[in-house]
Order: sequence, then structure tokens, then C-alpha cells
Amino acid sequence: MCERTYFVDGSMTDCDGNKLSEDGLMIVDQYEDDAGNMIYVKEDMEGNVVTETYDPTTGESTEVKANADGLTMVYEEWDAAGNYVVYLEDANSGDRIVEVYDYMGSMTTTIYFADGTSETTKIDESGNEIAEGYYDEEDNYVTLYFDNDLNVDVTRKTDPWGYYSIEYMMAEELVTYYYDPTGWEIVKL
Repeated sequence: MCERTYFVDGSMTDCDGNKLSEDGLMIVDQYEDDAGNMIYVKEDMEGNVVTETYDPTTGESTEVKANADGLTMVYEEWDAAGNYVVYLEDANSGDRIVEVYDYMGSMTTTIYFADGTSETTKIDESGNEIAEGYYDEEDNYVTLYFDNDLNVDVTRKTDPWGYYSIEYMMAEELVTYYYDPTGWEIVKL
């Protein structure tokens, strides 16, 4: 039987005696800084690190997250368009990374390299990289990408109201699916 020890600060031990924080992350270091704040360095199973600073005078705590690749989350927010935006910094290279997730699950990543150049990649909700898009004569926004699961080139057309179609060739026939702005498939009769 596993015995756990619970501490006043909300932390506990796991069955192996490792100290865990309230959020289940292993506490790998804790100390008090010069200003009297408690610093907790926590790590998950994948090697991602969260450094929490707790100010006992105000009761406030802040977290800085760094993944196993050395990326540190600087800031996260919801923008005016409803996208979830994450700002990261690479401690090794000095590159800044901005990831924008839209309501459909697509992600646009822009890397601002330390040398002043940048690169943008767009990934759809299925994990496929999307090439740069363009507007056709009917004001549809058209993007082309390679579907990793189907092993085919796909054309996606999104109209000005957010409805979109997915088209690709399978066994020498054009296959087309239609979706509403929330991603529900529309069956055309």
C-alpha cells in the first residue's frame, strides 16, 4: 500500500517519496530568494519545467514554464479575434516564437530569429502543414496542403462567412466535403 505525506503548503509525496506540488508536478527544488519569496521548481514526466514564485506578503504566485527543448513561455493571452496566443523564447538561441491557435484548432507559428529574419508555418487542426493561401475569383480563401493521413494533396476553400470545403483526388475521382464555420460536416443532397 502506498503511503503519502501531505504538507501544509498543499504539496504531498508520491509512492516513491518524491515531493509533488498541488498540480501533481514533482518538486525538484525549492528555496527562498533574497526578497523572501518561495521558489518552487517543478517538473513533469516529459522534462518540462515550471518555476513558481510565491510571494507570502501578497499571497500571489507567478509561473514561468519552460519545455524540455529550452523554450520558455513568456506570456499567453486571448487576442481580440478569440485566438489563444502563446509567446515563447528559446534560451539557447535567443529566438522568439509566437504561436496562434484559432477556434478550429489550427496553429500559426512565427519564429523571429535573433538575426532579424522570421519564418511562419501554418498547421491545420489535423496536423498538416498548410502552404500560403490566396483568394480566388469568388472571394474564397484557398489553401493547399498535403494530408499526411490520406497521403494526398488537398485543397481547402473557405468562403467569407467561414464555411469551407475540402477537396482531393482519390482513385481518380474528386472527393469533396463541406463544413460549417464550427467544423460540423454539411451533407449535400
